Amino acid sequence: MSSLQPLGCNIPLIQNLPKRRFSATSLKEDAFNLRFTPGTPWCPAERPPLEADYAKEYVLVDLGCPRSICTVESKDENLMTYSGEYSIDKKNWKKLSTNDTTHYYMEEFDANYKALITPPVTARFFRFHLLMCFWSEEKKSRPCGKVELYSDADPDDSTEPMGCFIEQTSKKKKKDRLLPVVYHTVGGKIVKKLPDILAIYKECRQNAEDHVEIFGILNFKHCVTTQSGKEEGYFNSARKSRKCNSCYSKGIGTGKRQCSSTK
Repeated sequence: MSSLQPLGCNIPLIQNLPKRRFSATSLKEDAFNLRFTPGTPWCPAERPPLEADYAKEYVLVDLGCPRSICTVESKDENLMTYSGEYSIDKKNWKKLSTNDTTHYYMEEFDANYKALITPPVTARFFRFHLLMCFWSEEKKSRPCGKVELYSDADPDDSTEPMGCFIEQTSKKKKKDRLLPVVYHTVGGKIVKKLPDILAIYKECRQNAEDHVEIFGILNFKHCVTTQSGKEEGYFNSARKSRKCNSCYSKGIGTGKRQCSSTK
């Protein structure tokens, strides 16, 4: 049995993240085992029965930039329930919840099911608490599991950046950037450690001229586009370029289509 999923809500966001995007309250070196990849799941460190409060343990996931989340899923044969939190700035946290109670009760999700997030939420950081589990000889009373978040890849939804990229271009070769033209500079003070990438994105989008079909954000301050402003100028060159890799906190958006990574 599984709840109905919205059309298009099938793009996994966690399973391909690099290890550095994961941290945990214990066994931090294994936090990346939260991903839906073959192998053992993440488990909190084992503690004496009278000291064990595993509900306080969590894995923190950094998606790299804010993403829209419409479904969450966990997997492990012994895990029963789990909960989640989300944040834009890693300081203010809200409970991950849903109006669909098929697999959600008392702020806890049923494990081993896909659960709708209604309404969808947009955030960069997520914390997952693995809660109730069946006792097993191997794991004892420790709740272990893997978690995945899914996004809607609707190409017509251009209200937010769908992904990130970074160009490995030296300062001496600025002209070689795939998005070399600065068409707007973002106003106000920007905290580079935790920038409000959505606000920056929206300002870039609002200031895009009629000919700007595709744009990116350079150093959280400059709105940039191709020489012509046309999206073909980026996508045609990016396919042949080794300068673009999956990224850390620089967004790209286009009115016609959006990209999550470019190689």
